[in-house]
Amino acid sequence: MLRRTSPAVILALCLSTALVSQDTPKLYDLTTTAKKGTTAWFRWSRTATQEHADDGTALMHIERTYRVTIKQVTKSNGRIIELQIARAKGSLELSNQPKITFDTALKDKGNSDSANASMIEMFTAGVGKPFVARVDKTGKLAGSVTGVAHEMSGDAALSQYDLLQLVESAFGKLPGDPVPVDGTWQAGFDTNGVKLQETATLKKVDPATFTTSLTGTVVKGDAPTGPELQKHQIEFYESMKVSNGTSTGKQRISRRDGLVEVATHRQTCTVELTIADQTAKSKNLLVTRLRRIAAPGSSPLDEARVAKAMADTKILADQVRTFYIRNGKLPGTLAVLAKKDARGRSYLAELPNDAWGNAYKLVLGDTPRKFLVRSAGPDGKHGTEDDISSSDSR
Repeated sequence: MLRRTSPAVILALCLSTALVSQDTPKLYDLTTTAKKGTTAWFRWSRTATQEHADDGTALMHIERTYRVTIKQVTKSNGRIIELQIARAKGSLELSNQPKITFDTALKDKGNSDSANASMIEMFTAGVGKPFVARVDKTGKLAGSVTGVAHEMSGDAALSQYDLLQLVESAFGKLPGDPVPVDGTWQAGFDTNGVKLQETATLKKVDPATFTTSLTGTVVKGDAPTGPELQKHQIEFYESMKVSNGTSTGKQRISRRDGLVEVATHRQTCTVELTIADQTAKSKNLLVTRLRRIAAPGSSPLDEARVAKAMADTKILADQVRTFYIRNGKLPGTLAVLAKKDARGRSYLAELPNDAWGNAYKLVLGDTPRKFLVRSAGPDGKHGTEDDISSSDSR
């Protein structure tokens, strides 16, 4: 004989099932999906500021434009890639010394004299030469970069560390296993005597992209090893002390191929070195930016159009903030900014279109501070990888 189950028990079971369903978050596989033959161009830049108590401030800025091509997809879902730096430019300012500038796109690479030539060669080494690397499914470099050995010889020292930064920046810092929104994973690295201990968090997922944040600390890393190490390099590491190190970052990555669209990263720390009984202490700020760009030369108007869209989105965002300050709320659309009030005044004389002839869009967030002004970019479609917004940097 079947036992009769009371309606109350049935209701309780249904509610329990519903609660379990609601508490189970959706998981997202964020590992790279770039196919063989995929080619992407990036502009990577880094600005380093070093403040010395005795010697003033040193400022270095370097920008590299480079191409990543997927040559092969491995059985373990890794990628064999070719990286080629097309251009390097930047500047170096040291206390009480002339500013050094360089640009490989110019016939004369920079304002170099014999004293600065080796310095410029260090920053411009490797331009135009292909390098091959293997990355795992999370975009992390697996092994060394092939082709770098020659560039590491002599004064033109393009190092494994430099190339590691370019390779892994293109893929972002991805988790090996599926994660939910607000899920976290470890994403640091240890190189050049400094260890970056970071936690990445999946902040947002939409049909075209996902956004992650990075927070962590900067500490002294493990001792460098290898037969090529010189005595002064070992002494440099042993004397180094790192303190007050913090790091933050944000990256937006394409779900179509798992490559970064735009990323920013900021590190701060205090470094103390004691060499030959002399101690030097410095405060260091390192800001790194990466943006996926159109292939150089694909159109003479591409760069100008992107620059206009970036400038417009920031101007429009400023006017949205002004509207909020005066009215205590955000405008429902950007069209409100061009609408005249009873006294004939408006925030904008007219509302511009972007460089491709499409309307800019106001995207509201959870709070008044979290809004974006966005251009649909070259493809004219919002929510795709070439979108340009007021939060982007170049």
